[in-house]
Formats: sequence, structure tokens, C-alpha cells
Amino acid sequence: MESSPFKRQVGGGHYKDLPAGYQPFQISQALGLTPVEHTILKYLVRRKPLQRLEDLEKIKHCVDILIQFEGL
Repeated sequence: MESSPFKRQVGGGHYKDLPAGYQPFQISQALGLTPVEHTILKYLVRRKPLQRLEDLEKIKHCVDILIQFEGL
């Protein structure tokens, strides 16, 4: 029997090694997040110190997109 795909990660361990053991995809599914909300969650929890400021800028960009959608 093959192990769960959530027990492995391609390209690092920044999601797989989160303290709670949940990957952002699992949280997004459980909460019914939209794709943009999921992207915000993903950037928020990935904990890449050298890219932290860039990730915060990406989050800001996604929030701007959400704000635009709310106005439609």
C-alpha cells in the first residue's frame, strides 16, 4: 500500500514539516478556501526566511486581488 502523498513533499520540507503536521492544501480543503485564499495561506506558512519579505509582498498582492473581487 502506498503511503499518503501528504507524508512527502517534492522540493523541500517547508510544508511537510509544519508543527501541526498539516499541509496548506489540507487546511484549505477543510475550510473551503478559494484558490486566492489558499495561496495566501501557502505563502504565510511556508517559512522560508530568505524569502520572507517577498512572500509578504505576494500575500499583499493576493489580498489586493481579493479586494478587487469583492467589489465586483
